[in-house]
Amino acid sequence: MDDATGAIYSAFLVEEEGTASTFRGLSEVFSQHGLPMSLDTDRGAHYFRTTKAGEIDRGSPTQVGRALAQLGVEHIGAYSPHRPSRDGRPSGHPLRAGGRNGCSRPCRTGW
Repeated sequence: MDDATGAIYSAFLVEEEGTASTFRGLSEVFSQHGLPMSLDTDRGAHYFRTTKAGEIDRGSPTQVGRALAQLGVEHIGAYSPHRPSRDGRPSGHPLRAGGRNGCSRPCRTGW
């Protein structure tokens, strides 16, 4: 998990990314740094349910989506996991942490 500057806040290896690993990463970061104002993720099935047309179904949130909503964290779904980076680095850059989870705006505790 990184922020808009590319600083890495959580990184670990798992066989397959999913709900449990997402909650582990969020727990590590939120407990150490507080809650962000928003969280930028790809549209993986553990983050969002999508329609056949690829639109996010906001009416049927996943466990991750419900947790973020209860915490008051805006959840932003990117259109591509390989989107251009926010900091000008190529999307395959090691500090992109796989193009996953980033705080896209200033966070409540300043991280």
